[in-house]
Amino acid sequence: MNCPKCNNPLPPTICTFCPNCGAPVSSGVPGTTQVVTPPTGAAPQTIPSHLAMAIFSTLCCCLPLGIVAIVYASQVSSKVAAGDIAGAQAASHSAKVWGILSIVLGVIGSIIGFGVQVLLYMAANQQ
Repeated sequence: MNCPKCNNPLPPTICTFCPNCGAPVSSGVPGTTQVVTPPTGAAPQTIPSHLAMAIFSTLCCCLPLGIVAIVYASQVSSKVAAGDIAGAQAASHSAKVWGILSIVLGVIGSIIGFGVQVLLYMAANQQ
């Protein structure tokens, strides 16, 4: 039997994680899967929280969307600690999306605001 992630051959004994990449594998009994935490010797999976981008977007770009990004970014580490890797990856992705959206809308708002100021200045100086 091979690992579904890295395709390395698995040892003939029943194992729950690939010794090469740490991916969960079938328990060896057809039709069953064990859900357990990774072994302590396995390398921890790093999932970016995007907290720095969320804070930057909150302070410099668009406050409401930046706050949403901070909330999602703060959930990443607690979900990793709880063993919810899929939830942590989803929270990381959401934090990235909301952070980027906040930055884009902040830049667009700044451009529009600058354009309005230029138009008002031009209108005031035409008299």
